[in-house]
Amino acid sequence: MDSTLPLDVLRDLGRWLPQNDLIHLAFTCRRLYRALHEHIYLAIVIDSSKRVFCLELAAECTTRYIQTSQSAFEPVVIRSLYALTRFLKTLIAHPEYAQYIRILVAQDRFPDVPALDLKNYLIQVFPHLDRLQVLNWYLPDCPLHAELLALLPRPERLESLCGNFQSLHTNFCAKNFFALRHVDISGFSSAEALAHIDFSKFHLLESLTLSRNVPRNRISFASKLDRCCRKSVETQVENLTAILSAPKAPLCMLQIISSQIEPSHRLRSLVLRDISVTPSDGRTLLENIDGTTLNHLSLENCVEQLFEPDFYHPNEVRIVRRNPPAVTFMDAFFAGITHLRLLDINLTNELCYNDATLRAISKLRGLLRLSVHLKHFCQRGAYDIEPLITALRTHRHTLKHLNICINVVERIHVSLCPKKVSYYELDSLHGLCVLTHLRVLRLPVKYGQIEKIPLHLSQLKNIEILHLVVTDLNSLPLTASCNNCENPAMYALCKSNSLIATEYFHGANSYANSLKEENANHFLEFAVLYKQFFPKLAYLRIDLNDQSFLFDCRSASFISFKDQVYLDHFDLLTSRHLSETY
Repeated sequence: MDSTLPLDVLRDLGRWLPQNDLIHLAFTCRRLYRALHEHIYLAIVIDSSKRVFCLELAAECTTRYIQTSQSAFEPVVIRSLYALTRFLKTLIAHPEYAQYIRILVAQDRFPDVPALDLKNYLIQVFPHLDRLQVLNWYLPDCPLHAELLALLPRPERLESLCGNFQSLHTNFCAKNFFALRHVDISGFSSAEALAHIDFSKFHLLESLTLSRNVPRNRISFASKLDRCCRKSVETQVENLTAILSAPKAPLCMLQIISSQIEPSHRLRSLVLRDISVTPSDGRTLLENIDGTTLNHLSLENCVEQLFEPDFYHPNEVRIVRRNPPAVTFMDAFFAGITHLRLLDINLTNELCYNDATLRAISKLRGLLRLSVHLKHFCQRGAYDIEPLITALRTHRHTLKHLNICINVVERIHVSLCPKKVSYYELDSLHGLCVLTHLRVLRLPVKYGQIEKIPLHLSQLKNIEILHLVVTDLNSLPLTASCNNCENPAMYALCKSNSLIATEYFHGANSYANSLKEENANHFLEFAVLYKQFFPKLAYLRIDLNDQSFLFDCRSASFISFKDQVYLDHFDLLTSRHLSETY
């Protein structure tokens, strides 16, 4: 790089340089150091998760282009305990360096630093973060104490506050953070944690996420089976009504769009995760949110209470087949929703009543992405998905990403227990052929249906990623380390032998790996078949109970089996193919 370039040009170029290039260039000469030194501190990401050394995935797995409302930055990533402590000690010794930081992100995994030491470091650093605009703290095992937020010298500059925080109810003053555009409060334990936050003070709010748990993976596409099928109801999910009735709570937990706010400042994204709702909550939300501006709605692992709590027996949950109320949460809320583009629905109720969800999907127009999770009671015969197919036809000209999950609920004891034994008639899939713009498709299938699916979906010529979840494990001819396989005797005998080291079963020559390789070769035949019907198919994923197989189908002449690294980053592969969509 020519060091004689004007300083403003050098600074602008420094924003886009990768971490190593930026540091090496800054130490080339004094002039470049003065020009680029600030950019080393602009965007800091703390993440000690495993690095990907696969050349194809390395660029995708790297955190890039973190953005504020004004500009984007190539971040500097801190991965080790040594680098983190040196970074914090440098900021303490040189407080003026802390003033350069605009973005501070801690995500997924954190270096093993003692909590007390970390808090002492941050107490000395936070008062000097004068220009901080983004603070994202997604660490499930290391929440950020809210008293540190009170140390920020210029809270009015903060645009994004996301993650899990401690003691919000005693140490958070909403009026000081009036410039917030993105709020994500995750991992709160009770209604008290949110009762003292007046969301109406966030006049510029564009996106809101409320989550009882802290997600480790914040990519929308559900890549792992247990993400959507693990459980449908938790008895300890937060009750929205309880928060509304809290003594010092605002009129509504989601009273973020009030009559005093200008029409240009309206919510565009709403995510509720592990939240319990009622039909009345739908009306309350609609009164406080302008549904015409909402672009993204996600209800993840949420529960709808159709009936009053006294309906239940005090010691156990009883199901009495009753008609659902005339108006459900979905009916009430979607009465004013008009412009949704991204919709994720995993909403369970006592009756496994899905009609309201289907009505909501039918009422919308122009969805780009839909993830829908249906639950139904155990019944004989196939599950009828024709109503879902009918609802999807209204989005035949726009839908590009479809994720369908169907769970069978056998009985209700403490919570709804989904069983992966659901199936449907293949003939009903013909209706999906009208979704000619579909690029990503996830379907639950029976093993015997895998070979026939291309015949029913052959008109979907734009499919790039296909994800099949096999639900009937007993019919598989080959399954390794599965209790439901037809012939697990040899594996079970070896696995139960205490004289055999556990590492043997994960070795290159282990019996389990031999069976896995045999299974991979078996499903490779399906990958070759699917590529013939779907010319744009890039990846085919097939999930079993405890195994997943991913095939690279980008080259019709050479379809290859991908290892665990690609499975772990399947979300990134999906997002890459959809990057131009949203």
